[in-house]
Amino acid sequence: MGTVRRFLDLSTAHLCPATRALLEQRPDLVSMSGRFGWLMHVPEDADGCEDLAACAELRPVYALARSKGCDFVLFDADAVADDRLELFDDDP
Repeated sequence: MGTVRRFLDLSTAHLCPATRALLEQRPDLVSMSGRFGWLMHVPEDADGCEDLAACAELRPVYALARSKGCDFVLFDADAVADDRLELFDDDP
């Protein structure tokens, strides 16, 4: 029998333009990417984002996901923004 895992659905507005560009250039940093967002694994340690230049931006996202028992975060262009997290303008 397989394992069921949870994901936190968040707006891509929680990613700054530089991080979005990084995720487009480095598909190895995400579990899945598509036209409207990214699915990312959440490290066991919320501080464990050594591979990403955007650690400060992602730490609170990882911490929120872990607090809700989620193993993944889906950054989705159509998802609702969470007022507990920073929002970024789409313009660089």
